[in-house]
Amino acid sequence: MVGVFLCSISFIFAAMAFLDVGLMGNTIVSSYWKFLAVNDLNIDFALLFDSVSVVMLVVVSFITLLVYCFSIDYMSGDRHISRFLSYLSLFSFFMLVLVTATNYLQMFIG
Repeated sequence: MVGVFLCSISFIFAAMAFLDVGLMGNTIVSSYWKFLAVNDLNIDFALLFDSVSVVMLVVVSFITLLVYCFSIDYMSGDRHISRFLSYLSLFSFFMLVLVTATNYLQMFIG
């Protein structure tokens, strides 16, 4: 149930980002720390929110929410539902990292 709640929050934030970035035409880049800094090569961990990435954020978070809702009912009698839902959470996290990546290294990690 916590996963469904957090995925719902993720979908709501993705929809808000779609309204701001996708419809208003803004582009947001949030840089957090440096992955690698060698001579002229600087690779940062950053999140890119442009029109393509916010559309994919909405799609990924909505499909993940649907899979959560379906899986909770479908796998209600299974002993390993918690392991499956944790793998689904990990998968959706890395999909969101991949969608918002600003460089190839971050895309590879995602």
